[in-house]
Amino acid sequence: MVASVKNPVSAVADRIVAMLGEPCQLAGGELVRVHASIGVAIASAENRDAAGLLHRADQAMYAAKCAGKGSFRLADLG
Repeated sequence: MVASVKNPVSAVADRIVAMLGEPCQLAGGELVRVHASIGVAIASAENRDAAGLLHRADQAMYAAKCAGKGSFRLADLG
């Protein structure tokens, strides 16, 4: 898994993680915070199989979970 490559996909994933990590006030006034673990797989000309992409994204998500709360991982292009 590739941790954080500087590209538009990484920038979007960073923004999603950051925004989900912001505190949210519930109706009763309590502040809660959630953390996301995001896995991303990018399709290529030779690798566009939906099941394969989902599998790679799932593996990347579990790598993000292992890295700690509020992170993302990009799947290898393989």
